[in-house]
Amino acid sequence: MQKLAEEAITSNVAVLQENGANNSSMVYLDSLNGDVLAYVGSINYFDEQIKGQNDMVQRPRQSGSSIKPLIYALALEKLGLSIDSPIYDIPFKIGPDKPNNADDKFE
Repeated sequence: MQKLAEEAITSNVAVLQENGANNSSMVYLDSLNGDVLAYVGSINYFDEQIKGQNDMVQRPRQSGSSIKPLIYALALEKLGLSIDSPIYDIPFKIGPDKPNNADDKFE
């Protein structure tokens, strides 16, 4: 399993570089008991240019957009909405805050 994880990481270096990334990591867990089956902390531990000694698995990262599906699913559930429910992109205010879209437009 460890060998497969290492190959999965190293075989995608070109794709990472095309998208502006220079390193990657992976943890493969047994979903039944949580055991770590494979662990790759960096593409190349010995590559100083990408700081390969930094373990990317343990390095703190912002969740970014990867958490959005979880947040949206919880919101839909709590509001009693379904995937067919319209969600309007309109200006609104929550207390003193007025959230905006990245382009400051509403559609």
